[in-house]
Amino acid sequence: MWSKEMLKIGALALVLGLSLGSMAEAKSRQVNGSVILPNGGTVTKEGDVQGNGDGSWSRNKTVTGPNGETVTKSVEGSCVAGSGCSKSVTGFNGETRHVTSTGSVESDGSGNGSWSRSKTVTGADGATATKSVSGSCSGGESCNSTATATGPNGKTVTRQRWITVE
Repeated sequence: MWSKEMLKIGALALVLGLSLGSMAEAKSRQVNGSVILPNGGTVTKEGDVQGNGDGSWSRNKTVTGPNGETVTKSVEGSCVAGSGCSKSVTGFNGETRHVTSTGSVESDGSGNGSWSRSKTVTGADGATATKSVSGSCSGGESCNSTATATGPNGKTVTRQRWITVE
């Protein structure tokens, strides 16, 4: 089974490929959902994603909690082939943070491949955090990844994961 990190990396590659591959065409989609909580309450979310046809996009989401309280999150971003992606997120508390990311995926078509991704997040207070991930798969039977994250306080954590398919 694939690890969450490997699935995230695959999803990033897919999103980059889709967003960069369809820059010439504007697209929009509606995103709605709800979750019934164990106490019987319901959380609903409604939003939309708008691709602008030039590599830029925007997303708005409104979440209504079980007591009727509502919060909104807005994201605007863009991707440029060969340069990566960037986005600005105005969160539920009204503060804006900026995220830049780059990544690459390579495969020889026979189950061998590698990927890398890096991301920098700058908070509303100017503090930054970074994360870089790299990994590879061999023969479609085993994959490994190493993730290193450095927080705004300068502390670094490294995590290694691997999977073998039998």
